[in-house]
Amino acid sequence: MFCITYPGGAYGNFVSWTLEWMQGNFPVENRPFTDQRNSHNWSSNYSLTVDQACSDVKNNTILHPIRDTTTRLVDSYNKLFDHYDKIVALYPAKDDFIWHMNNKLTKIFKSRWLLETGKTMTQDLASWQGNEHWETREHLSYYLWDQHIAEVRFNDVDSYSNPRFKKIEINMIRDQFVDTVMALADWLEIEVMRSIADIKVLHADWLKNEPHLYKDKLIKDLTSAIINDKFMEMKDLSIFDEAIIQRNLRLGGYEIKCFELNTWPASTTELRKLIYEN
Repeated sequence: MFCITYPGGAYGNFVSWTLEWMQGNFPVENRPFTDQRNSHNWSSNYSLTVDQACSDVKNNTILHPIRDTTTRLVDSYNKLFDHYDKIVALYPAKDDFIWHMNNKLTKIFKSRWLLETGKTMTQDLASWQGNEHWETREHLSYYLWDQHIAEVRFNDVDSYSNPRFKKIEINMIRDQFVDTVMALADWLEIEVMRSIADIKVLHADWLKNEPHLYKDKLIKDLTSAIINDKFMEMKDLSIFDEAIIQRNLRLGGYEIKCFELNTWPASTTELRKLIYEN
């Protein structure tokens, strides 16, 4: 008996479905993806809370182990271990944060992301009164990164150790999918009915469905190009991407002349003209 814990946007539904599919419980050509580019197009064993997962125990249950700011992650795991033999924990590494933020805030929360993010932010983003794009972006540039670390309990997951506990960084799903799911199936003692070729096709289909996979590298490269006055085109960036660029520049010793900058520049060289040393 096992469960999968994950913060929203860290592919709990997809991994859970994949384990079922690998056992032959779905047709080989079946896919769980929806028009919203998430993997919610199937009836998973999703539990709203840790307590629900413990009172209605089902194999391959998926859940978010943290629902509020006061819960300790270790307490959630201890409760779950009273009812499940093994726990799989999906989480973003720090080099996955921008990818994961975009998943959470554009694919899950969508139009209500400001309210939902504010619930777990010390500086209450839900009550933020700035109405313009530049004001919201600047606020996010100060608080979003730290809020994300706190919400996903990154430090707690990263340091947690238990022989019945398996951690999987989401970059392993992107970069080592076959090895990762095969090793997971072996650890869970699941009989695999799919060929390696079938698993590779699933992975390729999933990659095509994910627009934010390499955002962390992109934002790092864009920040470097801005500071070093090298040309790179900037397009299709979310407000979260823009906010992290602004944060990165601040950490690098630069501020943006951002007052009323509601339209993000189209290139790094254009933005370079708007920065100054802090």
